[in-house]
Amino acid sequence: MLDAAKKNGFAEDLVGKVKEQQLRQRETDLKENGFWLGELLEAARFNDDPTRLLRYDDLVTKVTSRALRDAARTYLDPRRVVAGVLYPESWLKASQTPPATAMPVSTPPAGDKTKK
Repeated sequence: MLDAAKKNGFAEDLVGKVKEQQLRQRETDLKENGFWLGELLEAARFNDDPTRLLRYDDLVTKVTSRALRDAARTYLDPRRVVAGVLYPESWLKASQTPPATAMPVSTPPAGDKTKK
């Protein structure tokens, strides 16, 4: 799916449906005090501009299949994928030894400048 997104983006009808759902959810959220409290606290915590809340609809409407494709090409680098498994606490108490990973984890090629 990631390769397809990087190559072709997503179908415009799918993008439209997701945008519509996001805007409907936002409309509902705006009526709830908890939403406002959470957003304002997050803005204060991260020193963000709280007026960004008022630009959400504009940002959502600007999302396109092409923009998603371009973002996928930029940020979805398979050399930077981390595979993780979350086991239930009860399972770990019982066995203490997690099973071997089913998916090999690749490492960046030698000389990769993305390591920190």
